Amino acid sequence: MNDLLAAADLVRHGPGVCIMPPSLAARFPEFPVRPFAAHAPAWTVGVVYPRGDLSPVVAAFLRHVRQLRAPDG
Repeated sequence: MNDLLAAADLVRHGPGVCIMPPSLAARFPEFPVRPFAAHAPAWTVGVVYPRGDLSPVVAAFLRHVRQLRAPDG
């Protein structure tokens, strides 16, 4: 689910659990937090953009994203 507030509502009202980084979990102090002891999930995130000349904003964003890549990526 991409909507953090909707996910929190599902947790709050009983039918759900939510996996999120600790920085986001801190926004919901009423929820118990259980860290992964082992085998934490990992995600691959992609960026889609048009071919050809990029606007300065898109080019700057892509430069920033490339700097954030994992060391093995």
